[in-house]
Amino acid sequence: MNEWREVKLGEFASMISEKTEIEKATFKNYISTDNMIGYFGGVTYAEKLPNVKKVNTFQENDVLFSNIRTYFKKVWLSSFIGTVSSDVIVFRTNDLTDLTEKYLYYSLCNSDFIEYTVLTARGAKMPRGDKDAIRNYSFLLPPLPEQKAIAEVLSSLDDKIDLLHRQNETLEEMAQTLFRQWF
Repeated sequence: MNEWREVKLGEFASMISEKTEIEKATFKNYISTDNMIGYFGGVTYAEKLPNVKKVNTFQENDVLFSNIRTYFKKVWLSSFIGTVSSDVIVFRTNDLTDLTEKYLYYSLCNSDFIEYTVLTARGAKMPRGDKDAIRNYSFLLPPLPEQKAIAEVLSSLDDKIDLLHRQNETLEEMAQTLFRQWF
């Protein structure tokens, strides 16, 4: 662990604000705080699109972070190219030889980061993370092989959790079917 170093988020990842025409936004590719699922649950399809001329874009493997009420823990590692609300911060690693996308994602899922964004947020009714404070967030950055190993273990655990959620949903559906048949 002696090769690990403390770094600032803004030194290794950028907040991306590339714009595109609203016509590129669809219900399937538009991400806002409304269709991000709390507690790191991913995203769903949008139910509405904004009435604006331009929206921000994101690329596959960018990390999206809902910047409103950050305590809801809406963080997602993108699996496709799309468009995004201005209330969602798009993070992209500056150099993949320094910071992997998955390690960035897990760093932003870390409870220390979430708590930091809550403590440095601005506003009372709809608190927003302070972007300057977020850029200055310090975290430990291990060498690249360790980042990959850590991300691999955490990804494996996420996959198992997802499988258990799907199994629970299936069991719930089966229980409801049996209940309806019996009564």
